[in-house]
Amino acid sequence: MQSVKFGEGGITTLVSAGTATGTSSPIPSSDTHGFNALRIYGSLSSTGTPNWTFQLQGALRADDTYVNYNSTIENSIATLTASDVYIVEDLFPFTRMVYTENSGAGTITVLAQPVVR
Repeated sequence: MQSVKFGEGGITTLVSAGTATGTSSPIPSSDTHGFNALRIYGSLSSTGTPNWTFQLQGALRADDTYVNYNSTIENSIATLTASDVYIVEDLFPFTRMVYTENSGAGTITVLAQPVVR
């Protein structure tokens, strides 16, 4: 049996040791061109009981209004209470993330990697 290999792009840091609330810079379309999904890895560093919410947003051009992704990872809103990985399909040319710390004291780091599924 032959194994199937998925194409993978470079890893982009969306958020590095983020605290409270923020918005990441967009992943440029040149980084996601030719891929149909994003692997999102969220990592928490906390001294309490962490609870973070993040919302993925997309736009057709970098200077357009960003809109919420729909029908991906539960309508693109994820609640993170431990480190986790998500797969997001049907990409916009530009994708960014809005994140909010709901409770706990700590930081969030989020990495994104374009993949072919």
